[in-house]
Amino acid sequence: MKDRKLLATLAASLCALIATVNVTVAGAVEAHHFKAVSFQVREEAKDVTYAPTYDGSFIKLIQSLDKTSEPYVTVHTPHIHPGDIVNLQADVLGKGANDAFEDDGMNCQLSYNTDNGKDFSIAGLCSFFTTGESGAAEKRNVIIPSHQITVSDEENGHWVLLFDDKPSGVAFYAGIEH
Repeated sequence: MKDRKLLATLAASLCALIATVNVTVAGAVEAHHFKAVSFQVREEAKDVTYAPTYDGSFIKLIQSLDKTSEPYVTVHTPHIHPGDIVNLQADVLGKGANDAFEDDGMNCQLSYNTDNGKDFSIAGLCSFFTTGESGAAEKRNVIIPSHQITVSDEENGHWVLLFDDKPSGVAFYAGIEH
């Protein structure tokens, strides 16, 4: 019986030590802020072309596209660490014409990683949900290939166009800051 208690105590101590080491290692990595903004093309806009990169603040990026696009989803996360997954969702469920069910929106999971704390890679998957005029729901998945993003400060942000999905009219920019 004493051996079991001793073994249980040693196992619990080992688990606590491992947890402490993991927290210390995770805490040693500098946290950053992930920021993203997606846009939906205005119905009256034709052939909108998004720049592959943009330098400027969050608000300046939004203002630069004001005539052609509307902000769809914006996010500025608290501290994220390499290996984290950022989930972005904007979805409207409701009743449409003739009391038919409608589902319109997007859901994205973006993986964030770095080797040196200055240059980051972001990749992921976005799903778009739309309900057509017939009431039929459609879902499209868009794979976001890996993009390199360099850390910037808030005033002089550097944005990278992650995707421009012509069928849905949604474009998505991302940036990383200290």
